[in-house]
Amino acid sequence: MSNKKSISTILALIMTMTILATGCGSSSYNSSSSNASYDSGMYTEDVKMQMEEDGIASPEMSMVDGVSMGSNDTAPTSGEKTVATQPKTPRKVIKNVYLQLESMLFDDGVVGIEKMVTDAGGYLDSKNVEGKSLRDHNEYSERGASLVARIPVEELDAFLDSVGTLCNVVHKNESAQDISQQYYDTQRRLEVLKAQEDKLLELLEKSEDLESLITLEARLAECRYEIETIDANIRNMDQKVSYSTVNIDLREVVEYKEEVLTPKNFGDKLSNAFEESFENMGRSLENTLFSIIRNGPVLLFRLGLFLLCIYIVIKVVFAVKKRIERKQAIAQIAAKNIDQMGNDIFTSEDKNE
Repeated sequence: MSNKKSISTILALIMTMTILATGCGSSSYNSSSSNASYDSGMYTEDVKMQMEEDGIASPEMSMVDGVSMGSNDTAPTSGEKTVATQPKTPRKVIKNVYLQLESMLFDDGVVGIEKMVTDAGGYLDSKNVEGKSLRDHNEYSERGASLVARIPVEELDAFLDSVGTLCNVVHKNESAQDISQQYYDTQRRLEVLKAQEDKLLELLEKSEDLESLITLEARLAECRYEIETIDANIRNMDQKVSYSTVNIDLREVVEYKEEVLTPKNFGDKLSNAFEESFENMGRSLENTLFSIIRNGPVLLFRLGLFLLCIYIVIKVVFAVKKRIERKQAIAQIAAKNIDQMGNDIFTSEDKNE
């Protein structure tokens, strides 16, 4: 009975220490392990006495100004000054880059970018190429490629410079996300769970009660699941910090775009608007001309068929109209003859009388 009471007391202590240790980082830590909840309560005199008997320091005595102290450590006296010196931790920053490129040699550009990624020690996450060549006689459309590359952060600047020598950079955007607080809060949470795992293993070796064994094994399984989840989360953050993500959008062009300076006043803006309008109109006329040339035979055939249909309809209408007019002329002649015959009959009767 005393052994069971001691195990229950130590379990309550471990849960309380876990809650106290993770209270500061709970606001920035988001993970699947956050669904686990633990019941906590006030320390009773029996628990404190049991802790002293087992030689375990209380949570209040285990942390002084953020520095861990063992059960045999002595607190500084009132006349002593303590300076908490903590080593500076490196910041954890995720870098992302977006590049909009254009090239007159599209195939060479794609191959060159892939080689630069490999030379920088990175790799391609994805690659997508679409469209047909501008030099294809059967189709007039630009080709495009979308690539997602992962580049070691120490090689990122050199990689961006080398890409600029291969293709024309139309637009570049760089962003950085500082995850230092989330990273180190997650790391501290992992350390607490590993310490809890070691304590649970120690209790399992000492426990002889079946009910206590079942309770300890269930808690140990939950603890290990949380450790694996958090450890995977930390590895994922390390991967994102170590390898920057570069999104590349490459387009094939017949000529490079000139760099357009940002207009400073209304006149410059109006001038740029007119220039863009004329450029768009010229591009539209050019595309229309190429479309007519490409589809000329089909258009001529359709136009001839349409004209033939109109000719046939006109011929039929005129033929019907002539037939109707002929019938009307015959009817008029017949009516006139009948009238003439009637008049002749009346005239001959008058003479006979």
